[in-house]
Amino acid sequence: MRHFYIALVLVFLVPCAVGISAQQDLAPEAQALLEEGKACELRHQYSKAQQLYEKALRRTPRSTELQSRFSRVKILCDTERRFLHPEYTSRVSGMKNTDLRFCVAEVLHLLEDHYVFRLSYEDIYYREIRALDVSLSSPMFCDKVLAHVPPSEIVKFQKELRNPISRTFASLEELVSATCALGEECENRFHSAGAFFVMEALCGLVSSLDPYSTVLLLSQYDDLMRELSGSLVGIGVEISIRNDQIFVQRTVPNSPARLAGIRDGEEILSVNGISTVGMSLDQISALLQGESGTKVELHLRSPGEMPRMVSAVRRRVALPCIEEARIIRDSDGVAYVRLLSFQHQTAKELHRVLTQLREQGMKRLVLDIRGNGGGVMLSAVETANLFLDGGAIVLTKDARRRHQYNADPDAPWRLPVAVLIDERSASAAEILAGALLERKRGNVIGARSYGKGSVQGIYRLAQADFALKITTSRFYSPSGKLYNGVGVMPNYEIHQAARPSIASTAPPFQETPISPRVGESVEKRIQENDPVLSAAIRLFSSQL
Repeated sequence: MRHFYIALVLVFLVPCAVGISAQQDLAPEAQALLEEGKACELRHQYSKAQQLYEKALRRTPRSTELQSRFSRVKILCDTERRFLHPEYTSRVSGMKNTDLRFCVAEVLHLLEDHYVFRLSYEDIYYREIRALDVSLSSPMFCDKVLAHVPPSEIVKFQKELRNPISRTFASLEELVSATCALGEECENRFHSAGAFFVMEALCGLVSSLDPYSTVLLLSQYDDLMRELSGSLVGIGVEISIRNDQIFVQRTVPNSPARLAGIRDGEEILSVNGISTVGMSLDQISALLQGESGTKVELHLRSPGEMPRMVSAVRRRVALPCIEEARIIRDSDGVAYVRLLSFQHQTAKELHRVLTQLREQGMKRLVLDIRGNGGGVMLSAVETANLFLDGGAIVLTKDARRRHQYNADPDAPWRLPVAVLIDERSASAAEILAGALLERKRGNVIGARSYGKGSVQGIYRLAQADFALKITTSRFYSPSGKLYNGVGVMPNYEIHQAARPSIASTAPPFQETPISPRVGESVEKRIQENDPVLSAAIRLFSSQL
C-alpha cells in the first residue's frame, strides 16, 4: 500500500490532550470560559464553544473536563465541516461495502504505523463508539441522515452506545470488522446508508485523538496543498471570530480583497446576502469559497463608519511567505523582513530577499514572525539553516523513533539577527525562534510564543476521496526542551505599558504586544505603536 506523505506543522491553537490524564483545578477565568462554552453547546454554537474551551485549556491544560468537552465539540465541528460539502454526502452514500471496508482498514493501518502515540485496539474501538454517539447529537448530521427518524429513537440508541459491551481484539482485522458491523447495525435500525455511521465513527475517532488530527475531504486536501505551495482560489482574506462577530483578520497583498478596498479589522455582516450572525468560521469560509471568476459580495462595517457593500471576484491568489522586506530609514543598515508563513519555497525566497537587501546596505536583520502560525516543518529547518553553522536545529520524537535535524557547517548569513515573536507565533515559527535563541545566534524579542510542538503528516487515501491528517511526532528545542504547551520564551520580553520597555528577566507580559498593522510604514510603527520592533532597533543601537 503506497501513500503520499508530507511532513508539516499546522496550527490549531490548543495544547495536545492525548496522553494527559492528571486532573487540574480550574482557575476562575477558566471556569468562566467553561460555563460560557457549555451555554454555547446548548445553542449548537460548537465553533464558538471550541474557541472558549481552547482558551480555557491554555490556562488549565490538565483539566480532564475541559479536555473532554473540547474533544466533543471538535468532533461536532468536524462533522458539520464535512456535511457543509455536498461532495461528502454524495461520496459516502455511494460507497460500496468493499470500498468502505478498505477505507476503514487503511485509516486504522495508518494510525497504527504513524500516529505519535501507540493506541490499543480496544481504545480505538471505544473512541469510535464515543464519536458516533457525539455525531448523533449533531443537528446537521441528523438533518442530513436521520431526518425520518424520531428523536426519541436516536436518544435511545445513544444511551445504548454509552454502555458498550467490553470487547477485546486479537488483530487489526477484527477491529476493522467490528467497525464495519457498526454501520450494518445502524443501517438495519435506522434504514439509512450504513456508510454514514461508519464514517462518523472513523472520522470522529481521528478527531478525538488530538487538536490537530482530522480527516480531510479531497477538496480540503487540495486547498491545503495549494496553500502550502503558496496559491489558493478565493478573494484573499483571513477571517477571525471575536464575541460572535466575524472580522477580516488580514487581506493578502495584491488579492481581489485588497484591490476591492477591503480593510483589515472590518466586520463581515453578510456574504452574498446571507447574514453571518451565529455562523462558524467554517461556514463563512464555505460562503467565501467558489470557482475562479465568480463574484462574492460582502456587507462590511468599520468602527465609526456606516456599513458598506464591497464586491470582489474570486481568482487564484498568490499567498506570499514574505509580506515586507526593506531597509529601515536612518537605522544604519537595519533590515526589516516580515515572514508570514513557512511554505515549501520560504527559505529560498528569504535567501533571495536577503541578497537584495545586502546590496542595499543591510548590516543587521529584524525577522518578524509575529502572528506566523507555522506551515511546513522542513521549511523552518531550511530557514534556520540559513543562519546556523552546523549543530542541532530541532529534535523530533514519537513512540518508535527519534530524529535530529542539523544545520549545514557553513551558514550563508552571519549578520546580527533579532527575531520578533508573540503568542500567535506557533509550530514552525517556534522551531526557527527556538533554534536561533538556544544556539545564541540571535535575540528573540516580544512575548512567549504559543507552544504548538507537534508535527502532522498528510496521507492521501488510496481508494477513497479522503485524506488523513494525523500527528506523527512532537518536536523539541536543540537542547531537548519540549515546545508543546510551553512555547519559546524571549530573552527580551516586551510589556505593553504607557512607555514600552525591555526586560530580560521580567514577570510575564500583561497584555498582548502590538502586532504590525498593514498600510503603516515601518518608521511610523517604530515611532508610534510597535514597542517590540522599537525595542529591537534600540537593542541593535546599544550593541554598536
